[in-house]
Amino acid sequence: MITHIELNQKVEEAKARDKTLAGSLASFIAEPFGINGSHIIRRVGLATRYFDTFTHLLDDAKDCKGDGSYLMHAATSAFIKGVGEVLKIAKNPEKLHQKISQYYEEASGGERHLWLHHGRIIPYNSNDFAMLGKRGSMAKVPIALYADISQNEDPVNGLEAGVGSAGLAVQLFDDIFDWKEDLQAKIYTHPIVLAHQKTGSSDKKSIERGLFYLGALEEVSDIALRHLKDGRKSFISVGATKMISIVDLLEDGIVELNKYSLQLRKNNYHGRDLTGELRSIVRPLLAFH
Repeated sequence: MITHIELNQKVEEAKARDKTLAGSLASFIAEPFGINGSHIIRRVGLATRYFDTFTHLLDDAKDCKGDGSYLMHAATSAFIKGVGEVLKIAKNPEKLHQKISQYYEEASGGERHLWLHHGRIIPYNSNDFAMLGKRGSMAKVPIALYADISQNEDPVNGLEAGVGSAGLAVQLFDDIFDWKEDLQAKIYTHPIVLAHQKTGSSDKKSIERGLFYLGALEEVSDIALRHLKDGRKSFISVGATKMISIVDLLEDGIVELNKYSLQLRKNNYHGRDLTGELRSIVRPLLAFH
């Protein structure tokens, strides 16, 4: 059974992810609701970290080779703690509960759908990408919290759409940098599928070559940039200027990464740890969630 100390350690790890997209939302999503009180933002940030911890522990349990029951228990504890923090600040707990349940169902539905790509190398279609975006729906919790606190629903739809689009872009790059672990677990993400299509092989060397030498990175980048463009439009529609700045950073990070990859390619980077070299220069906001 997980102890309070261990759970708090996990929440501190979530705090360390504050430079990621999910970690930035508690601070930046407050703007279109007209909320600038540091006390409220801190409270929302704490609740968000519990849900972020829940999501990561659930991922760890899913990918665990052995008995994942301990991790499942830890994830449940984090979720309950998150709900407890929400109830401390909620004005309309019942409505807020419905919204958080919606996000959970979206995330769960996205995860279940993507199991189609476990053990089978099959191309991704538009529905798969939609489910990939929904998989990160728990990151939208701050939107529901600020809407409840401010009693203002106007920015909700635009923010949900924007966070979904930006989250999808980040997830694609997370899949790029986690390709070794995913390949070993036979979780065939879109970058792995693209790399396989280019080489016809699923061994590690071929997948890395397909990703960083034969253009899969560029194709993933194009998809991510299209979704970020959609996210920008959504954030503009609700006056979320801080989130627009996040989109700017993500777009710059993608351009930066592709330039560095091209330079490595020109320098004949065969035999080098390409994933490690690119990870060393990529912005945390882009490659970690």
